Amino acid sequence: MSLAGLLGMAQAHEADAIVNSAEQALSSGGTAAALAGFEQAAATRHSAEIEMGLVRSLMQTGTYREALAFCAHTAGGHLDTPAAAALYAWLLRAGGQEAFADRLLNQTLALAPDDAVALATRRAFDAGGLAPSGVMLDLPH
Repeated sequence: MSLAGLLGMAQAHEADAIVNSAEQALSSGGTAAALAGFEQAAATRHSAEIEMGLVRSLMQTGTYREALAFCAHTAGGHLDTPAAAALYAWLLRAGGQEAFADRLLNQTLALAPDDAVALATRRAFDAGGLAPSGVMLDLPH
């Protein structure tokens, strides 16, 4: 393997360690540390996992509008990650934008009809609640 390949692998491992640390901080209520960690990881690579961590950190700090705006970016920039669109739909619905949330989720399911997170989100929406359960509680969404 080339030196560039080895350096790339080392950077990937470092970013993974930062994400894991940020997830631990977020789960223990350390939102400032989590936000800083996800931002540091985002500086090393562009990924839906990292961006969804940023969104969840922003929500935990109480900055809904900023979280919603960044989640829109995440969902639009990672069309290959239906969970990002499901998270965006969830935040829209929580903010009272039910029609837009449903439209977004329907579009997501049209593109990824078997995605477990999108399907679970649809079931939650159909049940009329906003209490995530099951696969919706798995990381990174």
